Amino acid sequence: MTVCRYMRMCLVAVTLLAAAGMAACGGKMSETVNTAQEKISTALRSQGIYERNNLPEDNPPTPDQINGWFDIVGGAYRHIVNEDRDNREPRYEIERGDSIAFMFDGRIFSGSSFGNMQTFYTNDEARIKTIVTNNPDFDTKYWPTTPLRIKVGDDPAILKSLQRALISCRAGDGDPSNDDEPNGIASDEVRVYLTPDLAFGDRMVYNVPRNSTIVFQITDIEIIEN
Repeated sequence: MTVCRYMRMCLVAVTLLAAAGMAACGGKMSETVNTAQEKISTALRSQGIYERNNLPEDNPPTPDQINGWFDIVGGAYRHIVNEDRDNREPRYEIERGDSIAFMFDGRIFSGSSFGNMQTFYTNDEARIKTIVTNNPDFDTKYWPTTPLRIKVGDDPAILKSLQRALISCRAGDGDPSNDDEPNGIASDEVRVYLTPDLAFGDRMVYNVPRNSTIVFQITDIEIIEN
């Protein structure tokens, strides 16, 4: 069995485990989700990132205190890190059914900044090297270092909640004939925060504890076919 096929089988198993976890939890999960949502909102606001079109009425931030926006997409909290960069408009937005490829870094949400969170799975070779350097016993042997390819919407390779959050995000433009941007325009850099009901529920998956909130950073998005 090839490593690529092995990893896709593992990811399918993760998705099935997530569904099983949600079905088993009921009311207790609702309480866990509410707490997780509050922690995500608090963490983002502490970095100057606010929900789009929903600023707090009491003690609203001043313009210089706002560093970005997040949207809630199907329950997931989505923050496009480089949203305010130049030349973002107009761009093709990812739609359901598009085949795309991207790099990802999945981390366990801790309430701190993304850089201080623990990675549980990534295909970013530089990140893998850092993990192994800091923790030689951490097993990354079967982790891929090539872009993950999916068909957005119903691909069994990744959680559906993450797929939904990628819809309307923007891929990179690597057209070398573009004189204004000869190196191409970078894709959206997307961070998607998933509460336990949208992630792995009450099951322990890999090194992710039960009822964990997780964060995926998605970069280098490319359209393969639309």
